[in-house]
Amino acid sequence: MDVIKRLFLISFIIAQSVTAANLHDVFNQGNQYYQQGEYEQAIESYQKIIEEGYESGPLYFNLGNAYYKLGQLGPARLYYERASEYLKNDEALQENMQLLNLRLVDQIEPMPQFFLNAVWTHVVDFIAIDMLIWIVTGLLWLSLVVFSIRYYFRSRGRGDRFKILFAFIFVIFIFFALISIQKIYNLENEQYGIIMKSSVTSRAEPKISATEVFIIHEGTKVKIERVTGDWYEVRLADGKTGWLERTYLEII
Repeated sequence: MDVIKRLFLISFIIAQSVTAANLHDVFNQGNQYYQQGEYEQAIESYQKIIEEGYESGPLYFNLGNAYYKLGQLGPARLYYERASEYLKNDEALQENMQLLNLRLVDQIEPMPQFFLNAVWTHVVDFIAIDMLIWIVTGLLWLSLVVFSIRYYFRSRGRGDRFKILFAFIFVIFIFFALISIQKIYNLENEQYGIIMKSSVTSRAEPKISATEVFIIHEGTKVKIERVTGDWYEVRLADGKTGWLERTYLEII
């Protein structure tokens, strides 16, 4: 049985390696299609990788670029937004998103925020969750090391020199821990979607016969407030709310 298990494990590892190598070739092929201006073929290659369960910032970024070249602003915005979860503060991505925003029909002015709330939101959005985990973990270990050193020297009457350093590191640790908690809360409780149809009408209630509230267009980003059956209650950046059928948008 041990031999069979080992053979199975070896076969599994080889299969995974072959799959990864094949997907890398597919990704390069997609890039080649893109360089040649064959954007539909590039999209097909990139989508094959996603169907295999793989995802990354460069993959979503390239996919968004291909859709943008075809003038499909909804899918382009969708994959740019997904890429931004991996490529925080990437200049090329930010530039392309700005170009895309200029082509959107809906130019919605966001609601003004209280200054401190706006700063906090920017800080939370600025740092990727994986980077936050590394920072918090590093600060925690550093705090423990400094605390241990302080305790050691304190027993010899020389621990006060590390007191301020420990307090400083601990305060920074708490700050980044709070950012991490806020980030995780946002990821778990907030959902956003992108309008995928050229033009859709929102309703005051989750039914076709309800009163029209507003009309929005392809590529607009909305916040999902509630789900009822086949309907989403969405909120625009300016605070307006309405109900849309689920088929009109794609979750980021």
